[in-house]
Amino acid sequence: MHPGAAATVGSARISVSELNAAVVRDTSTSTGQLTGSTRGAAVQSSLATLIDNELLNDAAKAKGVTVSETDIQSVLANQRQTNGTDEGTAKANGIPLAQLHQVAHQAVLIDKLEAAVGKGSTDRTVLGQLLSVYLVSIAKDEGVSVSPRYGVWQASKLTVVDGDAFTSVQSPAASSPAG
Repeated sequence: MHPGAAATVGSARISVSELNAAVVRDTSTSTGQLTGSTRGAAVQSSLATLIDNELLNDAAKAKGVTVSETDIQSVLANQRQTNGTDEGTAKANGIPLAQLHQVAHQAVLIDKLEAAVGKGSTDRTVLGQLLSVYLVSIAKDEGVSVSPRYGVWQASKLTVVDGDAFTSVQSPAASSPAG
């Protein structure tokens, strides 16, 4: 494990301070105080999102997928037709207004990646599954390591889960019963 890192994805490092900022950002719309298990779940969720973002960026590079400002503005314009304003769109989606541009960027990136791995499919469920399989393969190729302080990486579900203090990467054998 790299000192000061909450996780690594290949050679990319996700710092503890980056994780802490993500937890604050990700929970800024929640109304309750984070304590105990809710804080732990929020930290794992935020860390999984940061890892997934790294994997999505790596997938985009591998597939030659880019997102332009025009793409983002097109999505936001469509949302304004439905919700009236950017503030209305943010509220309707339960996200802070300051994150709206990033969320739109992510949505466009995912759509383009799904099309790139989708082999002509238009079924949203199939496209999502194909992208997940592709991201899992990237995670395995690059290696994802999570500081034991935060849990373990579960590649098959692209998430961070509780683990013991001595495990930083969950092996496939650890998730299946011994036979």
